[in-house]
Order: sequence, then structure tokens, then C-alpha cells
Amino acid sequence: MRYTWATATHQGMVRDNNEDAVFPDSSGESVGPAVLIVADGMGGHVAGEVASRLAINAAASTNVDPADRIAAGNRAIREQVAVDPSLEGMGTTMTLVSLEPDGRARFAHVGDTRAYLYRDGELSQLTEDHTVAAEYATMGDISWEEATTHPQRHMLTR
Repeated sequence: MRYTWATATHQGMVRDNNEDAVFPDSSGESVGPAVLIVADGMGGHVAGEVASRLAINAAASTNVDPADRIAAGNRAIREQVAVDPSLEGMGTTMTLVSLEPDGRARFAHVGDTRAYLYRDGELSQLTEDHTVAAEYATMGDISWEEATTHPQRHMLTR
């Protein structure tokens, strides 16, 4: 199976720095397996750009299943905080897909960085946000429409 991808990030309208990281960091294609990763450093916390880069580097250099790659990213962040306590509180969301030669895609994610599938002109969300607002909507306490503007829509639960 042939895979083609493109990457781009943008700091957005609020921050002075870009806290996003992607792997690979350029567009490309593969006829074999490929791993694609997006990490979004937690804004409003210290060193989100450091956390996202650490997590991407650790996840990309570990040849294991997607969930273990996410765990490797988390470990890298914790280890860096142990070395430099001024980084306490840094964090990142991460979404990872492992594209298999047989056409399967295996996902892992933490936070609210989403994965989508675009097929036959339709866009489908593949992941669920790990946020307080999403949990409220899942439990039926608020509607999904209300979750999009809820004050805790960006408060992560994982």
C-alpha cells in the first residue's frame, strides 16, 4: 500500500511561539509502513514546545506499538523534568498513527489533538477528545454542541 502525507504547523493567533511538533517534519510518501505523529504542547504551561519536541523524538525513535510510543514520549518528558525542575508542569497532547503494509492503521492518542479520516469526500473524526467538556458530553450532562464552547473544553483529563 502506498501512503502519502503532508505536514504543516502554525503558532496560531494567541501565542508568540509554535508549541507544535510533527514527525516526519516534511511531506513524503512510503510504500511500506510509516509512523506519523502530531504533538501539541500545552499552552499556558511552561515549555510546551520543549514537551512536544521531546515526546515526538522519543515516540519516533521507539519501534513498538503506538500506545508504547506515547508512553515513551511521556517518559521522556518526566525524565527531562527530573533533570530540570524549572520545566515542571510542561506537557503535550499527542496523536500517532502507524500505517501498516496491509492497509491497516493503528492509532494511539492522548489529549485533544484529533485524528481524522478523509475518504470519498467525507471527513470522519477517529479519536475522542480527552477533555472535561467531552466527558460531560459523553455522560449526557451537556450536549456536544455545548462542549465546543464549554469553559473546560481544553482542560485535559489525560
